[in-house]
Amino acid sequence: KIKEQTFFCDIASTEAKRKNKMSLDLNKLVTTIQGLSSNENDLKNLRTQLTKSEEALVAKSQNLDDALAVLDPSHHSLGYLFILAAKAQAPKIDAQKFITQTQILLQAANPNQLRLAAPKLAKVSRKFTELLVEVRQPMRGILPLKAALTAIADENKNLTPIHTDIVQLCLLAKSYRTAINIIDEELYGINQDATGLQPKDFLSYYYYGGRAYIGMKQYKKALEFFKAVFTAPAVVLSAIMIEAYKKYVLVSLIVHGQVSSIPKHTSPVVHKHIKNICVPYQEFATSFATQSTEDAHKCASNHAEIFQKDGNFGLVKQCIQALSRSNIKRNTQTYLTLSLGDLAASSKLSTVGEVETTLLKMIEEGEIFAQINQKDGMVAFQEDTETYSTNTMMNHLDAQINRMMVLDKRIRGIDESIALTPIYVQRTTQSDKGKWGGDLEMDYQDFKV
Repeated sequence: KIKEQTFFCDIASTEAKRKNKMSLDLNKLVTTIQGLSSNENDLKNLRTQLTKSEEALVAKSQNLDDALAVLDPSHHSLGYLFILAAKAQAPKIDAQKFITQTQILLQAANPNQLRLAAPKLAKVSRKFTELLVEVRQPMRGILPLKAALTAIADENKNLTPIHTDIVQLCLLAKSYRTAINIIDEELYGINQDATGLQPKDFLSYYYYGGRAYIGMKQYKKALEFFKAVFTAPAVVLSAIMIEAYKKYVLVSLIVHGQVSSIPKHTSPVVHKHIKNICVPYQEFATSFATQSTEDAHKCASNHAEIFQKDGNFGLVKQCIQALSRSNIKRNTQTYLTLSLGDLAASSKLSTVGEVETTLLKMIEEGEIFAQINQKDGMVAFQEDTETYSTNTMMNHLDAQINRMMVLDKRIRGIDESIALTPIYVQRTTQSDKGKWGGDLEMDYQDFKV
């Protein structure tokens, strides 16, 4: 009986402690935030206290608007952020109010305070993005999230969940140029602890980025972004990887005229299954390889429903246009002059007017060099007139050389940091387990590079 009484007393005591922990005086919390937002040491102390009060804040998530109204987001950014993060976990939320409060914080926040709680900022950003998508107002989130990216930027140039969120909103708002400005910036680091980045964020960022490059017709860059998605380390295939590979097949046809092989470093599960899942795309690639626009059109018609469902029918049409261009370009390597009629026949285009329009676009874009004689309907193919000696070209080459030098320095630094990682040293010195030190399937979480 004594043991039973003790047991139930312990339960009551534990429950009382839990209720105490859940109880929170919001007025006292606001006073604490206001008093500990002046210097770095106080802010670290505040972060500790807010972390301890996190569960209680979530429990009061429906009653936090009064606290936010009292705080100044430019001076009390850390406290404001923690309260917003708690609100983001509420079962019911006023979308417009949360969006407005997040906009106010991100556009007025103290960058140093935001950097102290980057994972919390990632949670707020994700809820902010989800609500903007829900109310169909993606444009409202672009400037605030750009401000947030600027605030948390550091010399490590880490990929963050905010990168993923802002590129998604840019796509929905069809603001492709804004997305390009973001994804063109070189990113070198992944640090889950510092940024709150999850594997899905990584995959989504490169998938959305590839789509943004397609929107601006920068197909070579889109190809690299899609490849980054399905070549990421994986033990199972994700839906994002499959969708990225479908677009990779089509963009490969536009850029190279064939599907580039899957890199050897790709996970075995991707090598084994991804082509079998994307059979209509493989069949379209096979028809494309015949260099016949008729075959490509026929295959596209046969699988039109699937391509439309995947949102890739527009890309399929661009592939067929690229095939026509490729057929025209092939003639430049064989003939010096050719009539428009013969060119239309060899390129399998229906009319002379169609081939002329395609030729003019290709000449304008610098894809081929030719002159069209309207009088006798002849096309004269020419050599590339670029001498690679202009100031513009020299500046371009100089910029690329500098970029490669920076990249080389970064890679050397990463290589050195991996070489000094204890788990790497341990695995590579286990000579009794084989030439390469045994099982090299290391946990990628062990490497924060």
